[in-house]
Amino acid sequence: MKYVLVILIGIIMLSCNQKRSNKQQPFENNTEFNNTNKKHESFDWLVGKWKRLSNNNEKKTFENWKKETNKKFLGHGFIMKGLDTIWQEKMILSKLDSSWVLAIKTPGNSDFVAFKLTECEANSFTVENPNHDFPKKIKYWKTKEKLNALVSGTENELNFEFERIE
Repeated sequence: MKYVLVILIGIIMLSCNQKRSNKQQPFENNTEFNNTNKKHESFDWLVGKWKRLSNNNEKKTFENWKKETNKKFLGHGFIMKGLDTIWQEKMILSKLDSSWVLAIKTPGNSDFVAFKLTECEANSFTVENPNHDFPKKIKYWKTKEKLNALVSGTENELNFEFERIE
């Protein structure tokens, strides 16, 4: 069943790219988005279960990442209020052809939104989609035992700091 889901997601992503070929063309042909640092393509540091440090008493935010293969990582972000999940997103970080892409599915979008890798270091990476309303840019980095994320758009940005819980 898991393989069927992976194949289905791949087909959906490919068909979405074909439908929007005119819209995505400037993004894909822009050399700024194709000149990433290729020597740091290990994202193993992302793997684990993470809890946001600045949670309030009422809501708690989590991100779980697991390594599916060397070219595919699966993420699940969610917010809990008590024992109820009140919001969640699914993430797939995968290498498609020669580029890494972070695809994110949130309740506000009917399909996955793709963000292309633009920067990559040993313990950090940045993905961007200048055609998306918000966010346009997502950066993940690890400092010591903390996972950090910065989600930004034209006018807004959100900072996240997570601690490993597993």
